Amino acid sequence: MEQSLKRQKLKKIAAALLAVLLLWLLLATLIPVAHHKEVTPEFKAQVAARQYYSEVVGTERVRCVDDNTEALIWRLQLIENAQREIWFSTFEMRQDNSGTDIMAALLHAAERGVKVRVLIDGIPGMLRLGTSDLMKGLAGHENVEVRLYNPLSITQVADPWTMQMR
Repeated sequence: MEQSLKRQKLKKIAAALLAVLLLWLLLATLIPVAHHKEVTPEFKAQVAARQYYSEVVGTERVRCVDDNTEALIWRLQLIENAQREIWFSTFEMRQDNSGTDIMAALLHAAERGVKVRVLIDGIPGMLRLGTSDLMKGLAGHENVEVRLYNPLSITQVADPWTMQMR
């Protein structure tokens, strides 16, 4: 009888702790986005759209790519045509067919003497590529620098809203 009471008490404590944790996560998710800061006229003046236009033609180009396969082909062509350096930033990369193609192309560029910098979101990077031999090989090349932004950390338990600021 006494053991049954202890079990019930432990279940109540566990349920209460779970409820507190869920409430904490809910509040941590909602509170940071509940109030948006006002944009001052001074700040608006600092980033006026006219500052981003010029009468002179520059080297920057934009292309709308609507298809994943086309996007992969464009990325591979850009990597292949790079001569000095590549800055490759991505939220998500896996060691699947396209991820392997990208990593192999980046490694090939590094072998040609191109300086390669790769920046990957910390959560997918650690979960999907943390044990990848291909990524380790790429990161180990002398012309390659791989970094994670917002990597998982124990402090995110205390500040879980930081996990959404990507």
